[in-house]
Amino acid sequence: MKHYFQFYFTLFLCFWFSVATVKAVDIKTMLFTDSIDLVNALSARSIHKGLVLPTTCTYGSVTWKFTPSMPTGKGKLSYNNGTFKVTMRDKKPTRVGSLQATINYSGKSYSLYSKPLVISVAADDDAYGYLYCHMPNMVPEAGKGTLVSQCITYALGNKDNNGLVYSEMNRGSSVIPGIGTSLPWCRDAFLTKDTLRHCYYIVTTDLFGSKDNGTSMLLNYSIGMFKSYDLVNWTYSRCDIKKYMEQTPADNIFDNTGTMLFTHNKVSRVWAPQIIMINGSVYIYYAIGNTDNGENDHFYLSKANGDFTGIESIQMLYGANTKANVLDADINFLDTDSLYHMSYRDYNAGDIRDITTKDLLNPVWSSTPVTTYTDGSGFEAPSVFRRINDDVWNLGNVNFSSRVGYHFHTANACLRDIQPANDLSGHISPQHGSFLHVNETEYKLIQTWSDIKALITDATALNAKQQSSVLLSLIEKSAADISIKHTTTTDLAIYLALLQKDLANLYARYRYENALYKANYAILSDLPALKGKMDKIFNKEKLSVEIDAAQLIYSTNIISKLLKMAKRLETSTLEYYKILKSVGKPVSVPNGTFTTNNDGLMNASKAVSLSNREGVCEFFSAKKTDCGVSFTQTINSLPNGYYLIKCQAFERNGDNDYSGRDFSNGVELINYSVVGNDRSTKVKSIYSVSYNGTNSLNGFANGITAANTLFSANAENFANYLLVYVSEGKLTIGIQRSSGTVSSTSDWTCLDNFELYSLGN
Repeated sequence: MKHYFQFYFTLFLCFWFSVATVKAVDIKTMLFTDSIDLVNALSARSIHKGLVLPTTCTYGSVTWKFTPSMPTGKGKLSYNNGTFKVTMRDKKPTRVGSLQATINYSGKSYSLYSKPLVISVAADDDAYGYLYCHMPNMVPEAGKGTLVSQCITYALGNKDNNGLVYSEMNRGSSVIPGIGTSLPWCRDAFLTKDTLRHCYYIVTTDLFGSKDNGTSMLLNYSIGMFKSYDLVNWTYSRCDIKKYMEQTPADNIFDNTGTMLFTHNKVSRVWAPQIIMINGSVYIYYAIGNTDNGENDHFYLSKANGDFTGIESIQMLYGANTKANVLDADINFLDTDSLYHMSYRDYNAGDIRDITTKDLLNPVWSSTPVTTYTDGSGFEAPSVFRRINDDVWNLGNVNFSSRVGYHFHTANACLRDIQPANDLSGHISPQHGSFLHVNETEYKLIQTWSDIKALITDATALNAKQQSSVLLSLIEKSAADISIKHTTTTDLAIYLALLQKDLANLYARYRYENALYKANYAILSDLPALKGKMDKIFNKEKLSVEIDAAQLIYSTNIISKLLKMAKRLETSTLEYYKILKSVGKPVSVPNGTFTTNNDGLMNASKAVSLSNREGVCEFFSAKKTDCGVSFTQTINSLPNGYYLIKCQAFERNGDNDYSGRDFSNGVELINYSVVGNDRSTKVKSIYSVSYNGTNSLNGFANGITAANTLFSANAENFANYLLVYVSEGKLTIGIQRSSGTVSSTSDWTCLDNFELYSLGN
């Protein structure tokens, strides 16, 4: 009888508990047992863009009631049949009402929440775009291979592309000079903004003292700590975790069995630090290898000291009494569920997972992950960030094996409902890093700084030939201004204005000097005995007259005059070449075209993928070290004299998505040149001719079919000219790329129709 009583009593309890669960009204108790749609309804607590509420759940149908209240700010939203849409945002969150749900279950109705949810319009993100601070896949410095990938680079992303498309800054080189020489190599760059102290921090896996003379990510014990007040000039400190633990031993951190105390001599490595703000203080979390745990890493948390040069505490964050092997944590606090979400790579479970806690200083982690996902094989390094003024989150990760690249998934406002998204793309070399919302001033400051750096490089190379004291002065001023060491809170708008002025002056002077140099080069001014003869004979000295006119305004610093004269010189130089072509006598160029898919200029030495299809030759390289091209042939037994070389060729350095911006602003990097003996000229940019036909993307050619169409449609499309003087009866013509690293997603060049014209002697 007793057993029957226990059975029915237990059955009653189960029934009561199931009903009570519905009536329990606290959504948090149903976090992992209830319909995910109801969990996602928590997004209504902080709406950035919009929300569609569910009409059904595990228990039955759901009806919603939104009760507006007097707004606490300027934020506004509309509500219609379970759909919220934000119509206005404020600088701070705005409470706009409350929300209650009724669940209809077994003929009865139950209120979902014991207290209605407070509904808020989230604060405006005040963001102009995204800053991706990262360790690159490759950088352009030659001769060092992939080693120089262990540094810090920037890329900017337009907010319209939802944080999925980026353009590398500083031409892919390290943001911070000296890494690998005066500073240690580093990996896993993470950048954040301290809005309380008006500064910025970067932390890295610091390779000081690591294996292989500080180049390996094994046996490294330090965190690199960088601080800046302007995002472009940084101070550096190194925090040696092993040394700190020796000086400040922990008495409450144990191995994965909970029995052996973790001491400094057991630290085997320190990897992938990141930053989280807790109660206004700066905390760093990271993975440490403990020799007592074998190859397993756990997560630890440290409070940074006041000047961000070291730490003043250390505690276990995750991994106590477990044999978990984890790495690459990324923590975000969500206003929707008021929880800290930690995404990380779990090597034992074989996935990237998200777990939660209410408190990072006294963490009690959820026993079951909120979500998990995989990305083929060889994936790690999750980076999680919300889209600007949106409720969608991007979940990024590196894949180094099955599908090499940087991949994205998306999640909703509660970091659930994971879906595949487009891969990261653009003119970029992506690897592990961080993504930060930046405002308009910050965005433009970084872009302007990067443009100045590019112009300094190009202008310095030009001035080695021009020897212009005016250009040199602008180079030196710009270099000094971008290197100002701000040591306290800085008005970035004032600093941006200074750099924008430098950029405008340097660009105008550089374009003028470059146009002047090219005009002089066209009339062979560098060869005094030959200078101006072709211009005099065939062009009535028109180009020489323009050169003289340009010299008359040489000392001006009026930007409009310099740019106007540069345009005049560029136009006159092109017209000069066209006239030479019109009067020149065609000379046969063996294999000068690829019309029949032959090998064209057969005498080729190349280090990139070569294809000659559809009557066009193309070179394509993606992320390659020591990428050099020499694609030439020598024509012998030529009469000595003047010859004009013409070919159609263009280059696209990076994906079509973004690098056209650099062309428009005069800072595009072109690597390929048309050559004739010892003379050369850079090929045209793909962005110099618009195209929206077949095989196009974003208004430009995007394949050899489009290239062939453009080459065939107009002989002047992507036309490159070069005047040479043959003195020994032979001429080597072709296209070349100096050996170097392709750091972006691709470097693509198409060419065809080499022509040669004799202009006599």
